[in-house]
Amino acid sequence: MESYQDLILDLERQELEAQDPSSALYIKLFACYLVENKLHDAKFLWKRLPQTLCKENEDLKALHVILRSLLANNILELLQHIEREWPEDIKPIMEDLLRTTEQNIIGTVQNAYTSIVKKNLIDAIDAYQKHMNGTSLSDDNSSSYCVSRNAMSVVSSEHQLSKLTGFVSFLEN
Repeated sequence: MESYQDLILDLERQELEAQDPSSALYIKLFACYLVENKLHDAKFLWKRLPQTLCKENEDLKALHVILRSLLANNILELLQHIEREWPEDIKPIMEDLLRTTEQNIIGTVQNAYTSIVKKNLIDAIDAYQKHMNGTSLSDDNSSSYCVSRNAMSVVSSEHQLSKLTGFVSFLEN
């Protein structure tokens, strides 16, 4: 994934210099804001768009739904709406957004769980088995759980209790 900072600056300059900016410019700028996680900039762009564009342009409406999904942290809705036919000029940008989102989801799950029911994981990210391949989650051969390969080793409760006792003793002194 490339950085879209220079493209954003160029598109913002074009927007300021143009008498009547085209919908293609707004669509590309909106998509760049989303992929760079500049959600507030995207929200302000939506607010300053001409109302006729907001109501008539399906791509802008779809981008706005994705923005709302990101702001609400609704990954299911995001994945449902990002899987559509995008115009050729923003297709790579939206693919980068999807790839980044999937990496963030898998990374979050890996950090949050040592194991998770595979069906819950698939439901949570609205993904198919192909999205699970190539990640650092492995099957435990029962096909009902995924276990993180980076999971910390299981520590006995006695060991944890002794560490906690040592920490409390340290704080008391």
